[in-house]
Amino acid sequence: MRKKVLVLTPRFPYPGFGGDRMRIHQLCSALAKKYDLVLVSICQSKAELEQTLPIDAPFIEAHKVFLPKWQSYIQTIMAVIAGKSLQIAYYRSNQFSKKVDAILSVNKFDLVVCHLARVAPYAKSFLGVKILELSDYLPLTYSRAMLVNGNRNSLKSLAYRFEGQRIDAAQNQLASDFDLISFVSEVDAGLFQKSSGIAFDRIATYPMGISLNDKPCLTNRSGKIIVFIGNIKTLQNRDAVSYFSRHVWPIILSAHPDAEFKIIGDIDESFKNELSSLPRIIVTGRVQLISEETRDCTIGVCPVRVAAGIQVKILDYMALGLPTVATSFGAEGLQITDKIGIRIANTPEDFAGCVISLLSNSTERESISRYARGIVECSYSYQATDSKFQAIIDKLLLTPH
Repeated sequence: MRKKVLVLTPRFPYPGFGGDRMRIHQLCSALAKKYDLVLVSICQSKAELEQTLPIDAPFIEAHKVFLPKWQSYIQTIMAVIAGKSLQIAYYRSNQFSKKVDAILSVNKFDLVVCHLARVAPYAKSFLGVKILELSDYLPLTYSRAMLVNGNRNSLKSLAYRFEGQRIDAAQNQLASDFDLISFVSEVDAGLFQKSSGIAFDRIATYPMGISLNDKPCLTNRSGKIIVFIGNIKTLQNRDAVSYFSRHVWPIILSAHPDAEFKIIGDIDESFKNELSSLPRIIVTGRVQLISEETRDCTIGVCPVRVAAGIQVKILDYMALGLPTVATSFGAEGLQITDKIGIRIANTPEDFAGCVISLLSNSTERESISRYARGIVECSYSYQATDSKFQAIIDKLLLTPH
């Protein structure tokens, strides 16, 4: 008889756009090869409540609990006053807690997986094996957001500092109740261990992976279209696109006036109009198939300045055969070397220089893209990452607790 796993998420993980949703789908797909999974998610919109599980979803059943946004806003305000983590407060729901307890009372689960600290409190009543999937080290993201914002005394910087400290304390406290805490990279895992003091044998690194079935590697790419892929509604990607468009792109255009910059991903209409008004920038919004939309592209860019973990966009570029230029923060979680499988640059001038150099050198583009595709196949494909995670879980469930 197959063992049973309960998975708790702060958002319904479908449709699978964005790193968080992709991560939990990947993790659960790996588990589903050996275990039966039951999903319980918080939903904050009618669209989420009506969204059905896709055909490839790894769950035998799914439950949803509605949390009104107005309630989350009130709880967040109260957290500011009380000095508590804003995002933990934002996702607090008595209904969700009751639903989880009810499901636990009538089912025998061998394992509970909480996706992010936001839902960790709801596993408190479960006495079996528990995993807290944190993915990234969030305090790192907030500290970098403060640097990007510039003015350390501005309201936004104070909010980043406040939440960075509070979520760090909350994660450390919540994690002490879990048997395993997992991350996407060694960098994030190391920072968490240093902050929490939790033993390394309770911390696991499970790299972000991608499917290669829908990402054919195109070689000998030509032309002058630079591409950025990502959810532009997030802080990290919005800042990256804005920074690149205003500080890097003009330098590239001065050397290649016929070049184009294509932006792919969810985006607010006002920001889309703002970017589209800039010279030779195309904003597509969300697309059905990235591989088709990038057929005419030559180089992928990841100019993120606020980042932690692994940037899925870089894995997509590498899989598709797009030579990549990224910041150090963007490439930080990957096992890849500058000038061999990627180009790394951190100033507008250096970043633009790398793009200009690649546009002019087809041999270097081809060398980087072929090497990068090999890295993805060996280390970051679903096949490579799933086997590692399955081994971690098998060992965890066999260990007496």
